[in-house]
Amino acid sequence: MDDTKIMLEEVTAQWQPDAKIDRIDVIAPDASLRRYYRIVFAGAAKPVVAMVFDSNKPAEVGAGPSVNSDEAYVELTKYFLENGWPVPELYFQSDDGQVLLIEDLGGTLLCYSVVGS
Repeated sequence: MDDTKIMLEEVTAQWQPDAKIDRIDVIAPDASLRRYYRIVFAGAAKPVVAMVFDSNKPAEVGAGPSVNSDEAYVELTKYFLENGWPVPELYFQSDDGQVLLIEDLGGTLLCYSVVGS
């Protein structure tokens, strides 16, 4: 995680130069091309979630325009927020599109279902 930690420290410094990171926690992975980390700051600042794209190349298959994964997430987030749907707020997008810093909604699992059970 050393390389990831350095990358997250650099991205966080671009977003909030005065923020001091207390710790970076790995959030359980899902079945996607993304990895998630909770960045906890020293002091009273709220934690944020770093969404790290292993690849931000388009995942779409077939006809039509392709959109990079990070751009698709950003556009969908904007659309949902503009229409009043509750989604994590997007705080920062790294220049290379590999990292998004988003609102931390906490660690409570709000919904879980198993298809076919």
